[in-house]
Amino acid sequence: MSKQGYHKGTVLITCPECKNRHVMSDHLRIFSDTSMTIEDLMRKKGQLVKKGTIGADGDVEFWDDGSTTGGPTPEARIQQQP
Repeated sequence: MSKQGYHKGTVLITCPECKNRHVMSDHLRIFSDTSMTIEDLMRKKGQLVKKGTIGADGDVEFWDDGSTTGGPTPEARIQQQP
């Protein structure tokens, strides 16, 4: 998925688990009367939107404090200590 496609076009992905296609964004209004992204749909349903990054090896990294690189911030490490 490209950044331009996500922010300007309509993007569907095939889920490796269920093999269905899921709409990630629809700015061309093919599936909806309004422009939307998966983030918009999740927020509307009250679900958590969690972002991450994909490393060079294809791994996606998520951290408890919401940061996406280098692990938890020093502030988060202090808060996690007993």
